[in-house]
Amino acid sequence: MSLEIARGKEKGILGKLGIFSSFLVFAAVATWIYSPILGSNADSNLTTHVGATIHQVAAVNIDVSELVLNIAPTPSGAFASDSLTANVSVNSPAGFELYFSSDGDSADLVSPSTSEVISSDFDGTVTSSTMAANTYGYSLDNVDFLKVPTVSEPVALRNIDHFPETAEKTNTIYIGTKISSSLPSGEYSRDVVFTVVAHEPIDTTPIMQEFEYDDLTDVGDSIVLKDARDGSKYTVKKLADGNIWMTQNLRIANKTISSDDSNLPAGVTYTIPASNLSDFTEDYDTGAVYIDSTHGGYYNFYTATAGWGTQAMTSGSAPRDICPKGWRLPTGGSNGEFSRLYNSYNSYSLMQGDPGFTLDGMVDDGAQYDGTGAPAGYFWSSAVYYSSVGGYNGVYVLSLYDSQVDPADTYSKFYGYPVRCVKPAPTPTMQSFDKSTLANVGDSMQLEDERDGNKYTVKKLADGNVWMTESLRLIDKTISSTDSNLPSGETWTVPASDLSSFTTSYNTNSAYLDSTYGGYYNFYTATAGWGTQAMTSGSAPRDICPKGWRLPTGGSTGEFQTLYNNYNSNTLMQGEPNFTLSGHVNNGSVQKQGSFGSFWSSTVVTANHTYYLFLNSSDVFPAAPNTKYYGFSVRCVAR
Repeated sequence: MSLEIARGKEKGILGKLGIFSSFLVFAAVATWIYSPILGSNADSNLTTHVGATIHQVAAVNIDVSELVLNIAPTPSGAFASDSLTANVSVNSPAGFELYFSSDGDSADLVSPSTSEVISSDFDGTVTSSTMAANTYGYSLDNVDFLKVPTVSEPVALRNIDHFPETAEKTNTIYIGTKISSSLPSGEYSRDVVFTVVAHEPIDTTPIMQEFEYDDLTDVGDSIVLKDARDGSKYTVKKLADGNIWMTQNLRIANKTISSDDSNLPAGVTYTIPASNLSDFTEDYDTGAVYIDSTHGGYYNFYTATAGWGTQAMTSGSAPRDICPKGWRLPTGGSNGEFSRLYNSYNSYSLMQGDPGFTLDGMVDDGAQYDGTGAPAGYFWSSAVYYSSVGGYNGVYVLSLYDSQVDPADTYSKFYGYPVRCVKPAPTPTMQSFDKSTLANVGDSMQLEDERDGNKYTVKKLADGNVWMTESLRLIDKTISSTDSNLPSGETWTVPASDLSSFTTSYNTNSAYLDSTYGGYYNFYTATAGWGTQAMTSGSAPRDICPKGWRLPTGGSTGEFQTLYNNYNSNTLMQGEPNFTLSGHVNNGSVQKQGSFGSFWSSTVVTANHTYYLFLNSSDVFPAAPNTKYYGFSVRCVAR
């Protein structure tokens, strides 16, 4: 801004403020610099420098080419003001900021011909009447004037956090000055700067780690989520099995993940290797990752399970993996989540449709087979498969090839397969279960024991009761009346798994957990300390079943007998009720697995014996007595 004052004989001097424009390009911000000139003997000009952002487009233009202030100086000072409008153009949906300042560390208007200045250094606001002589300022309402800020402390004229309305793009300021006749004539100038900054759009994509199952309501609903670990985005969908699945392959690599952001136990970290085809060998226990821009990530089982799925793992499911927190690898095998998902679609083409299981091939021995030559797709589950015949050490996978689907296929751990993470539907708890939920014989559902998170399939059987069809596997937990079949206010500690705790003592706390058949308990432990040798008749009023469930009664009129009356064969009892030949524990060893099964009732016969359900490969004895210190399985029945 340039100001020139000269003297006239009669009418005083007119001040003239003018504008002209040129362009200057800046990175990240758009800056316009204005040079107004005030004076009677100077050409009118205002220099404007404009720039554009690198990422978002922003620009400013001024609505006038010349701004003229008419001032006739007086001894006390004459005031004049006029306006200019900065019009912002911006395409950012997140808005912009517009700043105003002088071009240096001073805002004074200076003249090359005199040592005097027109200052803009005052406190607070002034008006036309209170502004000191030979000063100037800016205003947004042409009433209250502020000092022009220096370049190091620009003032924000606008800060818009959304796509601006038309009115918000228009920014009018007023330049006001008071000139007295004491000011020597001359040209007084100072550049001022308008800077527009386009906001980078804020990524509002929901985070996978914060996503809740209930955020999608109906089957077919989908949403795009962002993995907080690396910013990758995935479409997830509620599928026909009721679970929410990623419909694209995971593609995380070269990251250290933790229990804060991944499916890892508290305090655990794991480093996912960088993408490298040559890492894929027949070494089971070395991390290997390859990221393909088209198909996503390929991981060997060791990496997919965050180092858990070693060659030494021969049973069960990996309890950890590289999925985001709140998500996990699907379970495998004939009863796993891949199988249940396929049962919901039951078609090769449908599995490629809504669920989006694509034919992405595999990585093996340092080479990628992307499914284009011999179309196929393979996806890791968390469950391993081991066969003693030939020592086959594999994993259950979902396979798609030719025009077929095998949801419980098995392959070796060292292959590179994609990962699809699942967020399962919340499982109702055993403790909150209402047996009227299952209306018809054969109806079943999965429930979760809130004491330890174990899940069990329960079914309404032909006797009209709802039974667990899997054996209890609770160990190393202190249970109470709030979650277990105990009297009000009481607690009981189920011991840790220990074969050596099984002796010929009737009153010893003994439990053992087998990965295939579940838990074994002596009668003392099964009845939460009630079934001692001193108990010689009746049924134990307490046990280690979940709250709302209990041990079945025994004897010729008990619930085991009634159940057998409805199935009446060894084959049928092993069928729908699923009473397995789980064997038993005696004197520190597991015996007879695969030959017979033994299941505690709550009903004692003598000081040393309790009724139990016994079955072998050909017979069933639903009211047999046996010794209390043996380790038998527990099946609970809903109250």
